Amino acid sequence: MPVATQHLLYVPMPLTGDAWVLGVLKDCEAVSVPHLPKYSPFSLIPGSWLTDRVAFGSVRDPWSWYRALWQTISVNPNGQVLLRHLGQGSTAFPAFLRGVTNPSVWLTAPDRFTSRFWDWPSGVDDGLYTATFKALYDTAVEGLVDYAQLEAGLTESLGTPVPGFQADTFDYTAETQAIVTQAD
Repeated sequence: MPVATQHLLYVPMPLTGDAWVLGVLKDCEAVSVPHLPKYSPFSLIPGSWLTDRVAFGSVRDPWSWYRALWQTISVNPNGQVLLRHLGQGSTAFPAFLRGVTNPSVWLTAPDRFTSRFWDWPSGVDDGLYTATFKALYDTAVEGLVDYAQLEAGLTESLGTPVPGFQADTFDYTAETQAIVTQAD
């Protein structure tokens, strides 16, 4: 859910450190924008919540985002069906990556995967990361904080140190990098 402090408004994107940012902002007495689900497009935020606030979101490099999504689905007890669909029969990461960068695969995924956050418009022709980014930040927020620099970016935005964020890192094969580079 988008949350606001006196001077900031945060629009979360899944798997970009959003749970940590929401926790830090809640500690700063942030309040949720009412009547909006957790992952709401920036365009749905009432204008009154933008007055005297800088709106920002968090982003992450696509292949790290896809890897985190794959890991999240992999540890879910019901995730194997979804992984097999996205990987077109395989649960391996390279096959999953091909599926989530192909809208004809990910838009037809079972288990409400594609409607979990919002209804996708017709004509989506992007990989899931790009489509998610466009759906959330369809109108420009004033700043985006990179996942790899989340702690420093939030410290700068709040004007006070907020230690404690640990970014995960992944090793990528040349095959994986080529798939992401080509698709997203």
